[in-house]
Amino acid sequence: MSETKEDLSKFRGQIDEIDGKIIALLQGRIEIVRQVGKHKAKMSQSQSFIRAGREANMLRDLTQKIGDEFPAEAIATIWRMIISTSLNTEQNMSICAYVTADDNTCFWLAREYYGSFIKTIVENSADKVIENVALGHTAIGILPLDDKSPSPWWIRPENEKNNIYVFARIPFIERNDNIAPVLAIANVMPEDTNDDVSVIVVSSDKDEVDINEIFASQGVSIAVLSSRNNDHLIEADKFIAASSKLLENIENKLGYNSKIRLLGSYAAPIKS
Repeated sequence: MSETKEDLSKFRGQIDEIDGKIIALLQGRIEIVRQVGKHKAKMSQSQSFIRAGREANMLRDLTQKIGDEFPAEAIATIWRMIISTSLNTEQNMSICAYVTADDNTCFWLAREYYGSFIKTIVENSADKVIENVALGHTAIGILPLDDKSPSPWWIRPENEKNNIYVFARIPFIERNDNIAPVLAIANVMPEDTNDDVSVIVVSSDKDEVDINEIFASQGVSIAVLSSRNNDHLIEADKFIAASSKLLENIENKLGYNSKIRLLGSYAAPIKS
């Protein structure tokens, strides 16, 4: 019995030693983050410090390296908290989440993904969420991918400046709990990670079959997620930059009275 207690004490001591090393490494990491923030400030970089592409590739790399020894969701959650802490150190970060009387998924997924220590406010208007981000009142907005309201947020006014983009899908690790994913928006350009999904709105009187064929003719496979009259929310199977001529070409092929708006892109989620 005494040997067993001694063994347990030894193992616990080893765990405590590892925990101490982890804390020291986190302290070293956050100090480097502070230096990065100061360096960016000297370079007069006033844009958002969010680097969605780098974050996604970091999580992909970490979950691949750890293999089956540690659940992918757990390692992603740990690193998401480290990333959020780093972002909040570089630039005070706040989030605005869209909630309704019937659905607060955006709020809870935002808290899960970015951490409860990040200031999160709620709005019962999707337009207000977008406005808060556009005006810089909050760094990030969280909106539902599947907006079932009569006037979904993704149908935007034609004269609205397109400076707010979808840059992430939450959760990043796919799961089987039937919780609908949400999208994160910010005043930031999405980044190509070599495995991405672009979110597009097509306004056209053509039917879904014709729209699919026209996109396919340009080498793009799509899925129509939702439709409201002649407006269609579409996901494309590749990264499309805001400067790309691809959507202009597709718009021309769609013909008279057709419009395309790029809402942004996100890194394709990790399969759990």
